[in-house]
Amino acid sequence: MNYWQLRVALLRHPIDALFQALNQGGLLLIALLGTALPAAVYLVLLNFGLLMDETVDPLRRLPILLHLLVLQILWMGLLRDAIVGNQAKLLLRSVPGHRHHRRVSLLLASLVNPLLWPPLLILLSSAPAHWQALLPQWLMLILLLMLQWSSLFTPAGTLVFFGGVFGLSLVMMSETCAAFLLSAKGMALFMLMLVICQRLPSKHLQNRILAILANLPLPAVTTLGQACLREHLPGLILRVTLAGLVIATGHLATSQLAGLVDVVHTLTVSLLAAIAASWQFPLSRFLDQHRTLLASLPRPLLPRLSLLAQPLLLGLLMFQFWQCHASICLLQLLLFVGQILLIQYQVRRAGQHFAIAALLTAIAAQCLHRFFMP
Repeated sequence: MNYWQLRVALLRHPIDALFQALNQGGLLLIALLGTALPAAVYLVLLNFGLLMDETVDPLRRLPILLHLLVLQILWMGLLRDAIVGNQAKLLLRSVPGHRHHRRVSLLLASLVNPLLWPPLLILLSSAPAHWQALLPQWLMLILLLMLQWSSLFTPAGTLVFFGGVFGLSLVMMSETCAAFLLSAKGMALFMLMLVICQRLPSKHLQNRILAILANLPLPAVTTLGQACLREHLPGLILRVTLAGLVIATGHLATSQLAGLVDVVHTLTVSLLAAIAASWQFPLSRFLDQHRTLLASLPRPLLPRLSLLAQPLLLGLLMFQFWQCHASICLLQLLLFVGQILLIQYQVRRAGQHFAIAALLTAIAAQCLHRFFMP
């Protein structure tokens, strides 16, 4: 087995595990969307086309770009260890060809990055005579490649850049500002921001922040919760990535399907509730593994409740980001909380019924919403 075959084999296993982890969620997605699934895929591709079209309103294109950058960072962060081969460093160094480690890693990342190919194919399908007029779009593609490289080899700096881009996605901008960020100068500004973030002493800053957080006077009942988050951090990143994809698609769908805003909202909120409640799976395993420790505590109920509250807190955070530019309806919030609690209860009792529970709670929430708010 040569170096390339070894790298592909090391990457294949985490991807297979990722698809297995998405199995339940995939069944839920098909059950909720049904025959509308091809339309949802078409909608995503349509928004890539809108992003590349300069004649479209900048206020519609800028959120697409910012969501694209955020999702690429999350996706690369999810697969970074598998792409770089952090779990087999010594083995990789013993195989001839290791001097091409970074180039091979970048090529593998490009192959498994579904957000890179649609813009590239759209640009290549245009006539070469128009390529000069598409300079901002080509710079955007270069920005995606730079961000991919940064996510693999300077993750601390990428995290700082992620914070800046995510903050921009929450700000209501004027049309002039949006047009500037989408121009060639704006893309150059994004690249400059990324280079500056890579050069920052972000490792030292990250260690300082972690030290401050470690010294915070947090209640003792949160110790097990922190341990659970550290132990299942990849699963948490996966759920945050899925939630970001759902929120981005929901925002784009509401801008394109004005007559189906209520349907898009119900579907988005139901998917977010299912993603948040699915955190009960690793949580149940953690509780089973530490059952003896919990039983030995003087007051075991408080640590257990603090752990069981994690899916709800995660869901409320997702709901807040979904409603960041809209007023929050109390009824919608209560229905969302009810969905999470019911799905979480069903997962705790019988995890194999997760998809059915999520579907039934989504239907019940929609019926109650129509009853109280006709």
